[in-house]
Amino acid sequence: MLPREVYKLAKKFHKENNLIGRIPNTLDEAIYLDERNHITKDVTWMVRAVLAENQFEGMDEITIMISDIDKKVCYVLDHNGIPMYLK
Repeated sequence: MLPREVYKLAKKFHKENNLIGRIPNTLDEAIYLDERNHITKDVTWMVRAVLAENQFEGMDEITIMISDIDKKVCYVLDHNGIPMYLK
């Protein structure tokens, strides 16, 4: 997948599932590539959704995980880093 495709898919998924946070406007801020994800066992795109500031360190974003092979969202990491499987 191309980064722009990943971004569009993540934005659509984020909106359709009423997820919290805001996906940054630039690809460099929003998207990372995980070449060997420990859960999917393949190339997975990570798209950040930034949360409002709070006093707790490490609770500032959720991450939408997109399979490069399947070209769909496979799961979301909540603000604690715990996988959530949404349809």
